[in-house]
Parts: sequence; C-alpha cells; structure tokens
Amino acid sequence: MRHGKSSLLSDITLLALVVLSFVGIVFMAIEFEYIVPNSLALTATAIVLVITYFTSLGVGLLATAIALLSFLAYNLLTYLPTGQAPSIGIYFWLIWMPVMTVAMSFFTRGTRALKQENHDLITMLDRYVTVDEATGLKNLRAYHSDAAALMRFARRTGMQMTLCLWTLEHQDRIAHLYHGENLTQQI
Repeated sequence: MRHGKSSLLSDITLLALVVLSFVGIVFMAIEFEYIVPNSLALTATAIVLVITYFTSLGVGLLATAIALLSFLAYNLLTYLPTGQAPSIGIYFWLIWMPVMTVAMSFFTRGTRALKQENHDLITMLDRYVTVDEATGLKNLRAYHSDAAALMRFARRTGMQMTLCLWTLEHQDRIAHLYHGENLTQQI
C-alpha cells in the first residue's frame, strides 16, 4: 500500500502548519500596535482553513481571495480617512494566508489518503476473518455462521440437509504439487 507516501505528506504538511502558525504568532507579537487588523486577519485565516479542510484547494483559495480583499478594504477604509499609514504587515497577510491555505489543503489530502487506506485495510481484515488467506477457502468461523443460517433454512422449508466438514492440512504441500494454482478449484 501507499502507507509511506500518504503518511509522509501528512506529517510534513502538519509540521509546515505548525511552523507557519508559529511565524504568524511571532508576527502578531512584533506588530502589537496593529493588533485589531492583525486579529481580524488571523480570524479570517482560521475560517478559511476550516473551509479548506472540509472542501478543496480551489474553494479554499477562493475563500482566501475573498478574505484578503475584505481585509484590504477594511485597511483602506480605516487608514485612508485618518491619514495614518497602514502597517507593513498587510504584505505579510497577503503571503501568509494563501500559504497556510495550500498547506492545509495538502494536509487534508494526506489525511484523506490515510483514511482511505485505513478503510481498505479494515475491509480486507473483514474478508480475512472468514477466509483463509493461504487457501482462499472459508474458515471455521465462516462455517459456523453459514451452517446456522443453512440449518434454519432447512428447518423452515422441511428440506433434508447434510453438512460435511473436513480439515485441510498441509495446504502448502498441496499448493506446491499443483504449482500455485488456485487451491479452491483443485479441491
């Protein structure tokens, strides 16, 4: 399976999200005098990351563009009438928000691949609970569940039923004699 690739992608992007979050926190600590616009941008980023996690990269980037345009409009409406110069931090948010969105998208992609792999493994395990992997034949657990159902059917319909059970030993030798052909067909 692709366990290594999905897990590595998910781990690297989680590490990137942590590092980028740390960079954002450090930036907010440095630019403390502009705490309100920076807090608004951080809140918008959190909302965009949640949207990206549950949707796709395209929707996340669209939400990022809307959030950035709203942030820029807020800064223009706040600082132009007063004559103050806006913070240089606007450029930080213009870069940081899309990078966080892309990192979250890759994290989501890696997580979804791991979830799919987990689902496939559980499905395979459910199959191997009732089928012997070496022979491809049903095992005793499957026999007991099938026998109970067949015996109820026989009682209900009044049919006579004969059950036969045998134990297959040395299946490796049998498979070797038939050169690895399907053991179920040989039996």
